Amino acid sequence: MFAHGISIALLFSLSSVIERKTGTLEIAQLGGLAKTAPALAFLFGLAGMASIGLPGLANFAGEVMVFFAGFADWSPAAGLGWVQVTTIIALWGVVLSAVYMLRAYRNVFQGALVKSTENASDIHYCEKIPAYILATALLVVGVYPQVLLQFFK
Repeated sequence: MFAHGISIALLFSLSSVIERKTGTLEIAQLGGLAKTAPALAFLFGLAGMASIGLPGLANFAGEVMVFFAGFADWSPAAGLGWVQVTTIIALWGVVLSAVYMLRAYRNVFQGALVKSTENASDIHYCEKIPAYILATALLVVGVYPQVLLQFFK
């Protein structure tokens, strides 16, 4: 829950920056934003990768623990129970969210510049400071999840 809160807070914050700089949040009206706003593209990509559970970022540890817990008491002789089936369905949710996030990132930040993004400036330093704090939290907890997990014994 901590990792989700951090990654989603960063994504919402950066989405607000995109809307202010381009005047829209319509994915179809955005494209090539990484050319004019590389720091924004990097931070959004980092938050997006964290939200889909990329290893080394905070959300990965939580997702792995959930999946392992779903099979903790499972034995092949007993077959799949409702907990294991639910865990497998949740795994497909991770796959679908990865597809959605990667497509959204590609459509907004990659490709040719479009009218709404051709004059967009990069993220301002006042917006970078909280974004870098949240990104650092995603990286620290992702690389060393015990820094947070030690409080939940």
